Amino acid sequence: MVLTMLLFAGCGTGSLPSRAVAVTSHAVTPVAATISAATSSVATVQPTIDSAFSLTMPATSANGPRSAPAAATVAGRLQSAGLPVADISVLTATSDPDHLLGKPDEYASKATFHDTRLPAAGGVDGGGAIEAFADGTTLLTRKAYLQDISKASALFKERDLNAGLVLLRLSATLTPDQAAAYERALSDAAK
Repeated sequence: MVLTMLLFAGCGTGSLPSRAVAVTSHAVTPVAATISAATSSVATVQPTIDSAFSLTMPATSANGPRSAPAAATVAGRLQSAGLPVADISVLTATSDPDHLLGKPDEYASKATFHDTRLPAAGGVDGGGAIEAFADGTTLLTRKAYLQDISKASALFKERDLNAGLVLLRLSATLTPDQAAAYERALSDAAK
């Protein structure tokens, strides 16, 4: 997919652009754009770049930015999709072991679950964790942080998947096929 954006310079309210620059990218992830009108005639698009260097836009709906479903809702949807999700725990600001829940620029809700194919263990090691975010930039920042930690130490290995405004953190013990099943179900569960 090729994305071409026109960037207008010298735009003022009610005026035509004095010049335009076309920017073309061939490595684009097709995701909805967040458009916020600064005035009635000027709008801005705020993309982010993910760790694979593809353009990623925060999720939106026809009525503006959309919010992520609660992490517990996503966990229930994964379970309903036939995945072996059990023992769903909804975390609060006081029970979150990372102490990030609800803080500025962090996740808005979090739930953990046990994948019944794995030995019982706490947190991501026993299955996974679901984190829901208010915006795409915060989600991608968190994902990049977790991937850096995972690369730095085998002790913190995990698989991180995202769809919409939801980050799914999976145990590295899951096989690639098992993780792929979560990835397929996540796109519907995160709506």
